[in-house]
Amino acid sequence: MVGKAIGAKNRAQLTQSLIGTFFWSLVICLALTLIFWVTGSHLIQLITDIPTVQAEALIYLPWLIAMPLTAMWCFLFDGIFIGATKGKEMRNSMFIATCCFFALFYLMESWQNHALWFAMLTFMGMRGLGLA
Repeated sequence: MVGKAIGAKNRAQLTQSLIGTFFWSLVICLALTLIFWVTGSHLIQLITDIPTVQAEALIYLPWLIAMPLTAMWCFLFDGIFIGATKGKEMRNSMFIATCCFFALFYLMESWQNHALWFAMLTFMGMRGLGLA
């Protein structure tokens, strides 16, 4: 829809596409965040019945709850930039976000798996910020 609006040079259609995309991205993001927050422990129990794995997964559940709130932006802008055929800008933002991921993971490696979650959350945030 974004590509069609840009190709037609129709600013009103572009604005409508952007508002609709943002609205549905936000609705899905908030729904996933709520689902992970309210039912996260139950979802973990569905995935595994091994108590030690369940206990370990619960430690990282807050990272999962935060992920949709951060990742929404990069996926939202990915769709917009793909429609607008802005591959160069996407590549550049991905490069910067990847550098941030590895730098943070390296600097925080003593946090072990928390470092991986933090670096991934930052990667998603940097992609969204770079495309914004």
